[in-house]
Amino acid sequence: MIDLDLRRERYKELGQLQKLQEVEGHWTKVRRVELTTEAATALWAFGSDTVRDLAARWITASDADNVAEMRQIALEFRAAVRRELQDPTQG
Repeated sequence: MIDLDLRRERYKELGQLQKLQEVEGHWTKVRRVELTTEAATALWAFGSDTVRDLAARWITASDADNVAEMRQIALEFRAAVRRELQDPTQG
């Protein structure tokens, strides 16, 4: 969902309204909300404290339309997930 949100923001920034409409046609707001809810539920149930913190920061940045912060959080989120998946003591 993070990648989808960032792609939508990039299309807005670049004025690529046709691409934005295509993405939003496939990933409707209702579907995005459903998937976000499912992802958040899984993160809160099974995610590490680090990942939960990043998810909370993402929500704040997204609500504020702070795209720069969203991009930074996405990088941190990917790095955290990579670390946790490679760490045999996790999960």
